[in-house]
Amino acid sequence: MTLPVHVIRSARRRRTVSARLVGGRLEVRVPAGLDPAEEQRLVEGLRQRMERRARRPDLGDGGAALRRRADELDRRYFAGRARPASVLYVPNPERRVGSCAVARRPLRRSARRTDGPGGDRDNGRVRTRAHRQHHVTTPAFCQLV
Repeated sequence: MTLPVHVIRSARRRRTVSARLVGGRLEVRVPAGLDPAEEQRLVEGLRQRMERRARRPDLGDGGAALRRRADELDRRYFAGRARPASVLYVPNPERRVGSCAVARRPLRRSARRTDGPGGDRDNGRVRTRAHRQHHVTTPAFCQLV
């Protein structure tokens, strides 16, 4: 999906650039005196960012299905001992596909993991939760997974 881009150059704008979707196209506002090569680089970066944002998973049910699945896996594999306080998809993890924190018990999953076989997604959810009990991959951790 490549968004059509409309660049608006402003003499009043000095340093910042901004972008927003207007009627299905990307409207980018840039300073009028910006170097053309720099403008192109910035516009391309903003276009890619907006396209990534548009590809985020649509959790039309507010994430209720994700929460139900997380609770079901918790009951099956952990007998309710690893129930997360919250379950959500996050759009921007750089390297990880999932994370959890012991104190507040959130379970965060990469939005990139929403596509793919259900078993792969479940395996990731179970492994992330198992790390709450065993911080390193030990034999005890492998028994949980």
